Amino acid sequence: MPASIVALETHGAASFYQSHVLNTKQDYTLPPGVTATQPEAGGPRLAQLEAITSRAKTLGARAVSFGALKLALAHPGGVIPVSVRDEDAMQAAIEFAGASDLSTTRMLRSCIESSTSLSDEQKIFVELSCATAMTSAYNPDLAQRVLGTHEAGSAKKTLIFIVCGGFNVSVDDLTGYKAHLKSDQQDKRPILVAGEPL
Repeated sequence: MPASIVALETHGAASFYQSHVLNTKQDYTLPPGVTATQPEAGGPRLAQLEAITSRAKTLGARAVSFGALKLALAHPGGVIPVSVRDEDAMQAAIEFAGASDLSTTRMLRSCIESSTSLSDEQKIFVELSCATAMTSAYNPDLAQRVLGTHEAGSAKKTLIFIVCGGFNVSVDDLTGYKAHLKSDQQDKRPILVAGEPL
């Protein structure tokens, strides 16, 4: 049986999400700032963002490749499109770095006190674009939604994460993410899974 693919993006960079849902959910209405085209007569519609508004910009595209969209729509295992908040990606980046308590993490503290950067030496930090893909690892409700429930006697399901890392991240970024997560400036929109709120 072909594997399902879970495609995660942040709300402000969700061109694939919008394109996929536009073609799979009947009567779906694109949000403000997103328009649709139909590059091929009778083919799928392609959503295009006016701008990328996410802090996770390094992998963002205002429109997904038409060929990639057609392949995703035809994938035998199915594709589950997910759109998360920047804050979900920030939390995943912090958790992946093992830095949920930045003030007491010995390795990070020594890195901050020296001029050395862990992201250059240890490669344990990930930028927001990569962290977006890992949000379901740190959000049990999202993981359950994309994996479904496990019934006794059935084969176990496996979730594989592609962790590309990136290099556009620092200790200061993680510290800033943590401060932002404590602020009242957070995005209040829900995580979206295939056109439905989580």
